[in-house]
Amino acid sequence: MSWEALAGGQAMGRDLSLPVSVVLMGDDVSGLVNSFQSKDVKEILKVETPLLNGYSADGFSSALAQVIEAESPQYVIMGHTYMVRDFLPRVSAKLGLPFLADNIAYGVDGGSLVLSKQVFSGKLVADVAPN
Repeated sequence: MSWEALAGGQAMGRDLSLPVSVVLMGDDVSGLVNSFQSKDVKEILKVETPLLNGYSADGFSSALAQVIEAESPQYVIMGHTYMVRDFLPRVSAKLGLPFLADNIAYGVDGGSLVLSKQVFSGKLVADVAPN
C-alpha cells in the first residue's frame, strides 16, 4: 500500500460516496496497523500468514482474491509498483474482473467512475469507464 494510493482512494471514496478500507498482507502486519489507524478508513483488513513472508505472485494474488471475494468492494486501488503489476493481473483473471493499470487521473460522470490514462507513449490521454 502506498500513501498515494490511499489518498487517491479516499478522494474517490468521497466523490463516489463509498467507504474506504485498507488491506494489509504479510507474515506479520501488526506493526503496520498503527500507521493506518489515524487515517480516515472504514476498516483495516489484515491477511497474516507465514506463506506471505516473502513475495510470491501466487501467494499474494490468492490472498487478495480471497479478500475481494469476501468483501465485494466496488473498486480496488493499488500503488503502481512492479510487485502489484506482477500479481494483480492474476487476481483480475481469477475473478473475471477488469484490471486498469497506469491511470493518471479520475473523474466522476453521472455518478460513475471515469479513469484517465496515457496512450500512444503519452501522446494522448484516454478516458476509460470501467462499468
